[in-house]
Amino acid sequence: MDRLAVRQYVRRMRRSTFDPLEISNSPMWYVVRSMHNAVLEVRPLPVGVDLKRVFVAAMLEWIDAGWKLSEFSSRTGVFFCTWALNVGW
Repeated sequence: MDRLAVRQYVRRMRRSTFDPLEISNSPMWYVVRSMHNAVLEVRPLPVGVDLKRVFVAAMLEWIDAGWKLSEFSSRTGVFFCTWALNVGW
């Protein structure tokens, strides 16, 4: 592959429009895992559900339950929480 072809390929890859939270007609699952990758919770989602809404609602549920949101990525549909021991400090 020549340099021009490689640059064009890289440019196309950077502009990828894949969105894991886009509405889909495929079966989807809500899965919660521990930091050691152990499955803590699994539930099927209805076909055609608004995955962005499910993602935001899940983050809010965990925050309301006393967890602290440490980071999230809508590009991958993942968020991380830590137990908020210092609440109110």
